[in-house]
Amino acid sequence: MRSSRVIFEGGLEARSNEASVWSFLPTQATAGDFTSLGIETSYGVRPILMIETHPSGMELHIGLFSMEGRHPPNPIPSLDSVSSISLISQFRSLKYVLGGVLYRCGQLARQYAVTWRAFHESFPLPSVQSDLVNFSLHGLQEHGYYEFDALVTDVVRCYETMRFPLWHAFGGKAALSKTGPRKGYERTLKACEGLPAELSTYLNWDWDNFGTRANAYRDFIQHYFPLDRGFSQARMVRVRDNVWSGSMLIPDNPEERSPGRFRYDSDIDALTFGWELTVQLIKVVERVTTEIVAKTSNLTGRGDR
Repeated sequence: MRSSRVIFEGGLEARSNEASVWSFLPTQATAGDFTSLGIETSYGVRPILMIETHPSGMELHIGLFSMEGRHPPNPIPSLDSVSSISLISQFRSLKYVLGGVLYRCGQLARQYAVTWRAFHESFPLPSVQSDLVNFSLHGLQEHGYYEFDALVTDVVRCYETMRFPLWHAFGGKAALSKTGPRKGYERTLKACEGLPAELSTYLNWDWDNFGTRANAYRDFIQHYFPLDRGFSQARMVRVRDNVWSGSMLIPDNPEERSPGRFRYDSDIDALTFGWELTVQLIKVVERVTTEIVAKTSNLTGRGDR
């Protein structure tokens, strides 16, 4: 029989044993419905990562949840109908890079769970519940910021890798002349003269709402300073009874490129943002690959470019 772990926003974690009995906060006397739905309902956090483990301790399956609580689709469809060797190679590269994004998102969720467990094991429970103790800072959490840094870097890398199959399929006359894609994902989108209007609208909307923010965080991390505000603190907030939720804040405006001008008015959490970014990227890659496969499969006599 397998056992399972589910990690939620804020690092909250539930575990099921081989008898499918779920537990939560095993070091504290907390009772309730600790199934995934029960925790989501009671504590207002969404499930992010499912880990299934063999009785030997070996992890058998690791999967992200979508924002609707389901597992996201396989973003790379079957390539059996694709005759272009170069396009297959480009898709394989894209699959590899997207795999890195999924791995990093999972590692970020795991690190949140480590922080969450460590805080609950070390924080002394008050003998009497008090509304005055609802906030705490848990320091020395560099590893969470390390994982966020790696995640947004891989996300931007995935967008850049996606330029090549997009250019192959929709670059038009420029692609036929064997010139490579434009430098930068956004420039490549603008230069793809064969990009269907609906797909173009969707990809530009995605870049404006997700890609540009990931790119701003990535640029700041690589060219200026860390995002951890110099303290690498997790902000712990009591959500209910003796259960706390953790967050590692990232700035609202990384494009300012100056920690002194950063704002945190929106309380953007690294895990929630990173997970939503990852799930959206999965949707983008799935749509791009599906449309390219459909387009190239309907073409005959075109040969390999």
